[in-house]
Amino acid sequence: MRFSNLIPLTALILGISLMSVEETSWLAPFLILPALTFLVGSLRWRPGMILSFLISIGILSSCYALLRVSPILPPLILGGVGVILYVFGEPLELRLESIRPSEALLVAFILVVGGLSIYATLRHERGYLEMYFDSPPELVEAGKNATVRVVVVSHFSENREITMQAFLDGKLVASRSLKLEPGEEEHIQISLGPMGEGEHKLEVVALDGKLRLSLRLRVVP
Repeated sequence: MRFSNLIPLTALILGISLMSVEETSWLAPFLILPALTFLVGSLRWRPGMILSFLISIGILSSCYALLRVSPILPPLILGGVGVILYVFGEPLELRLESIRPSEALLVAFILVVGGLSIYATLRHERGYLEMYFDSPPELVEAGKNATVRVVVVSHFSENREITMQAFLDGKLVASRSLKLEPGEEEHIQISLGPMGEGEHKLEVVALDGKLRLSLRLRVVP
């Protein structure tokens, strides 16, 4: 049994377990990333530590991105990749006495910075905000108050405070601050007031402009 390769495979499985639990998911990159790096480095073509690290960070980032699609798919992919690398990799002889201090510091720096980068990215981007118009009016009568309803749904994994702004023909007509829990849905009514005849553009913006909705309103006599 190749104990040297079994160690990173065990660390990978443990990291996958941590990733599957919300409270411990922030620890997962610090186990999965080094484990994948060593397993990739054990392949017969010996890609080298830097290339192995880049391949591993790509695999891990892609799998975390898939969490939006399914919470089950990323652990299955990572587990499958780990087993394949273990089967097709060559035994790694980890001779610590032959590693120079400068090499050890470089490897530690790469793994820690890589783990921190992934953690910071995932902490900031994990989840998304859904926003859409609820039965928007096709026609609006001139001189009458018009109201548009917007539905906001939080798919973030933690509580988020969101500022939503509405602009009519480029002019701010409404601004709301929302405190949303994971999975919470909020229905917002935006009063546009009376409008003149013609076509008007309503824009609803959230997440500092990253999320935008546009609606063309046609005002008739």
